Amino acid sequence: MRQQPWGDLIMAAVITRHTEPTIKAASAYLVQQGYTNCGTTWLRGQNGYARMERMLSGAIRIIEGVA
Repeated sequence: MRQQPWGDLIMAAVITRHTEPTIKAASAYLVQQGYTNCGTTWLRGQNGYARMERMLSGAIRIIEGVA
């Protein structure tokens, strides 16, 4: 089977966006929402998915969706 050029990119439909001031606060928010950290990805249930992105201001944007 031929590998896609974008590697392990997870496609997700974005449900919500949330901003936290620090990575520690963002991680606490995701744990409170029921997510489990799997490397650089946060998973909840069979199709819940979240990722963190650093904004130019230094804050962390949490993007939640379904994969």
